Amino acid sequence: GGSCSYDPRDRSRSTEVIPFLNCKRDIAGHKSSLSITDVETEIELILGRVSTSFSSELDLSELTICPRHRSSLGIGWRRGSNLCRVPQPISADKPKKTQRQKEDLAKVLVI
Repeated sequence: GGSCSYDPRDRSRSTEVIPFLNCKRDIAGHKSSLSITDVETEIELILGRVSTSFSSELDLSELTICPRHRSSLGIGWRRGSNLCRVPQPISADKPKKTQRQKEDLAKVLVI
C-alpha cells in the first residue's frame, strides 16, 4: 500500500479515483523496457503487481483505483536498484570505514 493520492509525476495532481476497468493505458513501452511478455493490458499488469490470487467471484467492475496506485502498480512501477538490499547486520559485507575511523587508524599506525 500506502495512502491514496495523486500520481507524483502528474503536474495537475489529479486525485480522481476511476473504475478499475477503465485502466486502458498503452503498456507496450513499459513491457519492452522490462522485457515483460506475459501481460497484455494495464489491468493485467496491475493485478500481477498486486501479487494476489483473485478468486473468480471477485467482480472487477466493483473496484476503483486512485492515480497514485495506478501509477505505482502500472506503468510507473520501477525495478529496484541492483545494489544489495540485505540489511548490514546479516550481510557478509563489511561496513565501510567512516572518515573518523580512517583518521583514528592513521594515528595508530603513525605512533
